[in-house]
Amino acid sequence: MDDIESRDQERPTVVCGLLLLTLLGSFTNVSAQEAEAAPPPDTSAWVCKFCVFESGLEGTLEGGLGYISDDSYRFGDATGLEDAGLVFIGNADARFRSDESLNWTLSARDLGLASRALRLEAGRPGRFEFDLGYRELPKLRSDTSQSPFRGEGSEVLSLPAGWTTGSSTAAMPDLNASLQAADLRFERQRLDLGAVFNTSTRSDYRVRYRRDRRSGTEAMGGTFLTKATLLPKPVDDVTEQLELSSTLTLANWQLRTAYHGSFYKNDDAALTWQNPYDPLSPGADQGRLALAPDNHSHQLSTALAVQALPRTSLTGQLVFGRLLQDESLVPATINPNLPAALPRANSGGRVDTLNATVRAGTRLTSSIRLNLEYRYRDRDNVTPRAQYPQVQTDVFAANARVNRPYRFTDQAFKLSVGHRLPVGGRIAAGYDHETHRRSLQSVDRSEENTAWLRSDFQLQAMSDLEFRVARSRRDGPAPHPIDATAPPENPRQRHFNLADRDRTVARLHWSSLLEDRVSVGAGADYALDQYSSTEVGLTEGRDFNVSADLAFTPTPERAITASLGHGQIRSAQAGSQTFSAADWRADSRDNSDTLSLNFEQRNLLAALDLSASYSFMQSRGETVLDNGGQINSFPDLKTRLQGLGLSACYRLREQVSLQLGLRHEQYWADNWQLDGVDAATVPNLLAMDLEAPDYRVNLVYLSLIWQLGTGKRENSE
Repeated sequence: MDDIESRDQERPTVVCGLLLLTLLGSFTNVSAQEAEAAPPPDTSAWVCKFCVFESGLEGTLEGGLGYISDDSYRFGDATGLEDAGLVFIGNADARFRSDESLNWTLSARDLGLASRALRLEAGRPGRFEFDLGYRELPKLRSDTSQSPFRGEGSEVLSLPAGWTTGSSTAAMPDLNASLQAADLRFERQRLDLGAVFNTSTRSDYRVRYRRDRRSGTEAMGGTFLTKATLLPKPVDDVTEQLELSSTLTLANWQLRTAYHGSFYKNDDAALTWQNPYDPLSPGADQGRLALAPDNHSHQLSTALAVQALPRTSLTGQLVFGRLLQDESLVPATINPNLPAALPRANSGGRVDTLNATVRAGTRLTSSIRLNLEYRYRDRDNVTPRAQYPQVQTDVFAANARVNRPYRFTDQAFKLSVGHRLPVGGRIAAGYDHETHRRSLQSVDRSEENTAWLRSDFQLQAMSDLEFRVARSRRDGPAPHPIDATAPPENPRQRHFNLADRDRTVARLHWSSLLEDRVSVGAGADYALDQYSSTEVGLTEGRDFNVSADLAFTPTPERAITASLGHGQIRSAQAGSQTFSAADWRADSRDNSDTLSLNFEQRNLLAALDLSASYSFMQSRGETVLDNGGQINSFPDLKTRLQGLGLSACYRLREQVSLQLGLRHEQYWADNWQLDGVDAATVPNLLAMDLEAPDYRVNLVYLSLIWQLGTGKRENSE
């Protein structure tokens, strides 16, 4: 409690300091407001003979047909190209520019697909602008899934009439005959609205609204102790976001204030399903799981940037937030034989947040700059505490427990010095100190110190070398017991986000331009996390990536690009089967390789443009277990993706072109967690026959492209 009280004292201090900064910035710039009233300079005699301005209508319209060779959910994920057969191709881009009327831009993509998108922007530059956008995005999970449950897409799932329960999936005589398709997919519809109003050259007001609606079905797990079932969970929710802001800019300072609100509504409060297994206790023939509750959040922010001295700038930001969740609580159990009265009708959930940042930068000399930063972040869960009944999967009642509203408070101090080198490039070094305080956690506080060095050298006229290295250490006191948990935690276990850690990060990247036609680059990134004090838990993590790229432009009409990459992620985990010292270890390794090739030829035979692309990706996941000297391995997880694209565009006349294209994609995956696992493969898991994707799809398309307008441009004189 002492730590919490001390943080309550720190919080007003930070708030008052930042409010004082805002007021000082405002009062010290009264003269700037007076200066704004001065008449603007006379620009009537200014002439720009080389400025080019668009005028009139310009754009393109594209319409045509495509043919998809095969059905594939994976190919159609986010594209809407999941069904074999004909598809309509419809795209458009148009823009209108004028000095005397409304300027506008219209974009339309994939009008014949479930991934269609529309966007309209219009306005008078410097006076007002608005935009309207709409997008549909299909998220396709699986078209091989099956389930015996009826009522897919609703809050209540039931088994067929006459269903005979069993002690295991193999003992359910009606299972195989009752299976029916239960595709896992949902569609997202997004609406965007925005507007900007410029009341003067120094101020503007902005408003933005976004609405996302999702509808469909996802997979969700439900259990009765050790008897598990995959369920088709309904998805039917709406998220709305609203942002209002204003900005005032004067001679040497800028002030921005904003409000951001987010409102989430779920039409389904809970999912109820019939137990397909033999009930483990009287009344446990149904289960119920709460789904995401309605909630909303609000943020008020202010940001101030001041040019305090000719060589010094100062910025500050203050953000207050509140997250609220007052939806009625779902009863602790649906089992009528287990009365479990809740202490409240709703949780009264509330979280208050405060984020504050102050940055100062000053130029000590013409080539040396000093930067200072202080950051404060507090997240206080003030939800009332109460004793809630605990019911284990609607089977039996357990000891009541008190909810634990966590609180987190972080502070960070950062110092850096940068030096611009006389031969070209920059070098910078810095030191960061962070403190973290937590309530109701096994580690109440920790500190992290980071030292880093970054440089960017210009080796020669057209060659650069970038280098960065950072070393950090996080320390804290020994963990202590917390409120009783069920099941209890091993006292030797360390959570990776709380445990002591040494981190090393390095980056090296080189790029060069050769003879104005060839550019090459290569780089490597490395990160190492070591948890030397952890006996049970994550003990080490490594991340290594190398890449290379090439761009060759032999002529202005021809371009060739290529890129190659390899990545590896490794982690080491220690565990205990005896609730004591570590007696088994796991080593995981994920490797990935990528290759990309692109070719473009314009104005071939004066009227033909050609392009080609090829992409390749493969990954392999390996997990090796060492159980007291006995080495075992899980089967490898493998994926491979290849894509080929060809396109030819022929100009039939000045404003009409014919485009012919081919897209080939082949995907293969080997996943032992999904492949061959049907509804009754695992005795205590009623699965959904999910399978790893494996497909080969070809898309051929033919379209006409019309140029709009003449592309008229005017020079100011």
